Amino acid sequence: MRHIYFNIEGHSTSGVATFCNRVAEGANDSFIVSLNCTSEKPRFSNELLIEPSLSHNPKAIVKSLLEYLRQNGGVAGDWVLFPNVGDDCYASSLLLKQNLLRGEVSSVAIVGICHSDDENQYKVMQHYSEYLDSVLAVSSCIQKKLYSLLGVAFAERIFRLSYPVPHLELSSKPQSSTASPTLIYLGRLVREQKRIERLPVLVEELLRRKFDFRLLVVGDGKEREFVKSEFKRLTENWGWEDFQLLGFLNQTGVYDALAKSDISLLFSEYEGTPISVLEAISVGVHPVVMNMDCLCDGLAKESSEIVTQGDLIGMAQAIIDLWKDREKFQLSRLKGRERVLKEHSTANCILHLKTASLAALAHSREKVVSIPSRLGYFDGKIERLLSDIGLVGDSIVVFGAGMFGRKVVDRLVSMGRVPVAILDSDSLKWNTEYRGIEILEPKSLLDKPVKTLVVASDSFVEEILASLKEHYSVAELELPKLLFLPPDSE
Repeated sequence: MRHIYFNIEGHSTSGVATFCNRVAEGANDSFIVSLNCTSEKPRFSNELLIEPSLSHNPKAIVKSLLEYLRQNGGVAGDWVLFPNVGDDCYASSLLLKQNLLRGEVSSVAIVGICHSDDENQYKVMQHYSEYLDSVLAVSSCIQKKLYSLLGVAFAERIFRLSYPVPHLELSSKPQSSTASPTLIYLGRLVREQKRIERLPVLVEELLRRKFDFRLLVVGDGKEREFVKSEFKRLTENWGWEDFQLLGFLNQTGVYDALAKSDISLLFSEYEGTPISVLEAISVGVHPVVMNMDCLCDGLAKESSEIVTQGDLIGMAQAIIDLWKDREKFQLSRLKGRERVLKEHSTANCILHLKTASLAALAHSREKVVSIPSRLGYFDGKIERLLSDIGLVGDSIVVFGAGMFGRKVVDRLVSMGRVPVAILDSDSLKWNTEYRGIEILEPKSLLDKPVKTLVVASDSFVEEILASLKEHYSVAELELPKLLFLPPDSE
């Protein structure tokens, strides 16, 4: 049995990427296909990199993958394909299955994975359900939701998946805590999902209560400058300088930071499996997290402080109360670590994958599958978005350089309507290119002869619109024609 994991985020630090990479390290005869990858060097001997310009083209992806497989052991055997989130991964899996079954391969199964309690993921899963042979859910709550969404036919083919915690073997037993705690935020510096803007508010609340602590911030993202400016403000207003903004760290650096920490923070609105928090628990760091509809099974009440979503005053109080009862604090750290060591080992994860794979192969149809004529879930939204693009002028700018944005650009280029620029709020993407088109900061829009602005985002649309209106109001210019992704009801 041979596995292929499709990772939509290239060499990112997302949980999906961590899952793919960790499993491939521990499983035999497994391959990773990393889409949207800007790196030129694979991180593993069994990894195929697909550059961004080809990552929305399933035919190009499958062509490259088949050539790669023939050079690395051939295509014989039973295959299990894992499309990890997104139309491009699913469409590539379907096309690869079709190509493999035309040859000497007898059985190819497709296993979907629902990585987070996210409406888009559920909708994609429903959209492709007739082509899936089994499904994995990263928490028992998500598993129950999938039972409801996918119906009786899937009841015996939905399985739990415990994410493997990277480098678990490096974990050490919790040490005795010092007089004042070290808090750590480990994750992407973004507002979407992670709600990083809550961190400085929490810090200010703790300072207001005269609580003594240190803070480490590990991670990077498009709100990096916002975080820096907020901490500069906190220093000026409170005279507090006991923090370090460490940026992105490799795995060794992450564990060095965790070894110095006592309490980890999670502000997210939703998660599947917050790898960073499980890493923290594995070395005896106690999590204080916002409650979510589908809270990760690893964040048990006996080993985590769980506060009401958005309640930063309650979160500050939970941290203070936790630190007061040092005996309870130490006991809960040990319980959390034991739970993660037991449930989130690589061996346990691979066992879950094997169970789902065997069920999928037993269910899979041994005939050439038809590529669905209908559009993918995201592709359908993009087609509706661009349905009247032929009626507008040639000066088109796309706002958003993420998956949606790149797919919109691909579609516009195929229509002969090449955008004059791509805008994005993420400063890490500024002054780079996609398909030869510059990616610029939003205020650069004022310098472009724009007739139509395509907002290629399905989140924070109101904030994007408010920002655009502000830029144009200051410059005393009229907003161009705006196109937005349509709602699902259309």
